[in-house]
Amino acid sequence: MRQSKTLLLFAIGFCCVMVSEGACNRTRYVQHNGVLVVNSTISSQVLNASGVTSVEACAMLCGMKSCSAAVFWKSSDLCQLVTVSREPGFAGNNEWRLLGSETAEAVVMKLENFEELMKPRIINVTRVFTNNGTGRIGSVQLVTIDIAGCYRIQLAGAKGGDNTYVSPDELGGRGALAAGNVSLSVGVQLSIVVGQAGGPSQSSGYSSGGGGGGSFVYRTSNNELLMAAGGGGGASYGYS
Repeated sequence: MRQSKTLLLFAIGFCCVMVSEGACNRTRYVQHNGVLVVNSTISSQVLNASGVTSVEACAMLCGMKSCSAAVFWKSSDLCQLVTVSREPGFAGNNEWRLLGSETAEAVVMKLENFEELMKPRIINVTRVFTNNGTGRIGSVQLVTIDIAGCYRIQLAGAKGGDNTYVSPDELGGRGALAAGNVSLSVGVQLSIVVGQAGGPSQSSGYSSGGGGGGSFVYRTSNNELLMAAGGGGGASYGYS
């Protein structure tokens, strides 16, 4: 009797996992044509299960593990189970994955709403660094990347100092603006230097304001400069 129940449960599970049309309305997985791409902003893991001899068995195993996608390799009896998470993963979990093959060697299965599930797992991260805590008595600010992906870095150099001993005041120059996209992996630490505004002239109209500080972003590990924006010049007598 126990054997009959086991066979019945397998049949019900197979119907609900694999059938995309027909009597079973609780379809979970559908076949994906071609290579399935998981991008690096999503924390994902792949578990290799060997000795799986059929697409049906791979799909059942995927359902039991609550995975989001699976790949069955026909010639090697290998079933790859793919899970994704909303939370940032450990190093190696956030990477581009190309699942399956363009040939008939691999059968790729995914949840019916796979694309919808991916959307909330793509995380946009914005961090703003100011000149608080920097300057002559401050320190370099650090940030560690916990989600791999393409990052937009925008920098502004600091304004130059004014000359306040002439009338009207000569204004210091504006700092430069710089922006660009950089691909960063999990665990990379960046050092951020935020430029300070130049001080005003001190003694007379013939002295100038101090130059504004530049802003820089570089890799902490090897001091590789990623982006820089120069500061504005200080104003002197008759010049801004």
